[in-house]
Amino acid sequence: MAKQTIGIGSAANDGTGDPLRTAFDKINDNFTEIYTELGGSSLSSLSLSGNALISDVANSDINITPNGTGMVIINSNLEVKGTTTEINATTLEIGDNLIELNKDNSGGADEDAGLYIQRGSAGNNAVFYWNEGDDKFKAVLTTSVGTATAVVDSSTATIVANVEGDLTGDTVDVNIIKSTDSSNIRIQEAVEISGAVVGGSTADFTGAVTSGGTLTGTSLTCGNAVLTEAELETIDTITAGTVAASKAVVVDSSSDITGFNNITATGNVTAKIGDFESLQSTDSTGVTINDNLVMNGSIIAEDSSAINIVDGLNVGGAISGDSIDVNEINSGDSTAIQVNDGINCSGTVSANELDTSRIFNTDSSAIKIDDALELAGELNHTGNVVHVTGVTQLSRETLSGDSAGTDAVSVATDVTFLDMSGGGQTLSIADGLDGQIKYIICNQVGTVAGGGNATPAILDNTNGNWTTAIRFDAVGESVTLIFDSQTGKWNIVGSQGVTIT
Repeated sequence: MAKQTIGIGSAANDGTGDPLRTAFDKINDNFTEIYTELGGSSLSSLSLSGNALISDVANSDINITPNGTGMVIINSNLEVKGTTTEINATTLEIGDNLIELNKDNSGGADEDAGLYIQRGSAGNNAVFYWNEGDDKFKAVLTTSVGTATAVVDSSTATIVANVEGDLTGDTVDVNIIKSTDSSNIRIQEAVEISGAVVGGSTADFTGAVTSGGTLTGTSLTCGNAVLTEAELETIDTITAGTVAASKAVVVDSSSDITGFNNITATGNVTAKIGDFESLQSTDSTGVTINDNLVMNGSIIAEDSSAINIVDGLNVGGAISGDSIDVNEINSGDSTAIQVNDGINCSGTVSANELDTSRIFNTDSSAIKIDDALELAGELNHTGNVVHVTGVTQLSRETLSGDSAGTDAVSVATDVTFLDMSGGGQTLSIADGLDGQIKYIICNQVGTVAGGGNATPAILDNTNGNWTTAIRFDAVGESVTLIFDSQTGKWNIVGSQGVTIT
C-alpha cells in the first residue's frame, strides 16, 4: 500500500485535521506494512549499519531471491573479497570480451592459471592452463587441487581441433595425420624420417623429395600418372635409338630409331616419306586417306583390269574422272555433300533431308510427290495450286468455355472450334499475317437449367473491323475472317448464323 499521511489541519485545534481514531488507524496500517516487510512475526535477522547489510545470526547466509523470473541486477561494479566464490548455475553468461585470471599477480610471481575441470571419480581432474614456468599453454590431467598456484602434470590431455593456421613444435606425436576435406596432406618443406614410411594411400609432395638411400615401393605416382614396378622396368637399361623387346622406345640424339618389326596404329601416322612394300588393312576394312593423295606415278592394276577398291574409300581432296560408278556417297564428318555443278539422275534420289533453293522438272511437266509433304516453314508459290485427289486438312484448335476470363483465339491455326458445353466464352484475337484466313466455328453449346438460351461466345472488336461484337449462340454458327495489315484489323468475309453488331 502507499504510505498514509495523518492530516494535522491548517492550524492547531481548528477542527480540520484527522480524528484520533483515523490518525492512529493510519499509523497502525503503516507499521503493519513495515512489520510485514521485515519478516512478520519472525522478523528479519538482517540489520543495516551505514551502507552495510549485516546478518544478526552468526555464520548464516544472506539470500537475495527475486519473485518469479525476476533477476538480481547490480548496476555498478561487484567486488567479492572472500577466498572462495562459488557459482552454482545451469548456465553462466558473461558479457565481457576477456576474462582476467591472476589479477592480483602484479609482481610476476610464478603462478599457473587456467581452467580447472573437476572430474570426480572419472579420474584425475583436467586443466587447460598457462604454465608460467614453461611459458606456454598446456592441456593436462593433474592431481593438483583447484586452489594450487602450480599445476602438477600427471599426463597430457588430448585436444580434438581443426587448426587453420600453422602448427609449430619441436616434436609432434600423432597416430594419424589426415585432411578433413579429403584432399591431400601437403608438406612443403623437407621431411626427415628416421623410421619406415608405411601407408596404403597417396603421399602428395609439392616440394622436392630427397633421399640419400633407396626409395622402395610397389608403385610411383607423379601427378595423375601411376608407375608400377613392371612399367618402370620398361625404361631400365634401355639404349637410345635402338628397339629392344619389352622395353620403352627412346630416340637417339638425331631423333632416329631402328629395329621395329610390325607397327599397328589406330590413329594417324604422319611422315615426310613413307617407304612401303604393301599398304593394307589388317581387319579387312577400308584403308582411309583423309587428305589429298599425291603420287609421282600412276595407280595401275597389275593385270590391266579395273582398279577395284573393295572397302570404303575416304578422300579429303578432289576426285576427278570421266565416269564414277558408286552405290553410296557419304560425308565422313556429317557435313553436307557439296556438288558445285549440275546433277542428272535417271533413277530415284532418296534423302532424309534435301536442302535446295529450287526444284524443277527439265521437261516442264509437273513435279510429283507420292507421299506426305511436311513443311516447317512457309510455302511460297507463283503459279496455281491444283489439288487432283485426296483431302486438305487445316490446322485446328478447340476452346472450352467456362465464363472465367478471356480465351485467346489462336492465330497459329487455321480453324478454332468453340466448345461452350461448360459455359460461355469471352474471346480475343491477336494480329495475324497480311492475307491470313481464320475460321471460327461453334460446335458445342451447353444446356441452361430451367430452359432458355445457352450462354454465348462473344468476340469483341478490339482487333476486328466490325462495330461491336460477333456473337455465337448455337451449333454450326461460324465466321470467316481475313487479316489486313494495312488497317491492322481482321475483316469478315463470310458468316453463318452468327449475330454481328
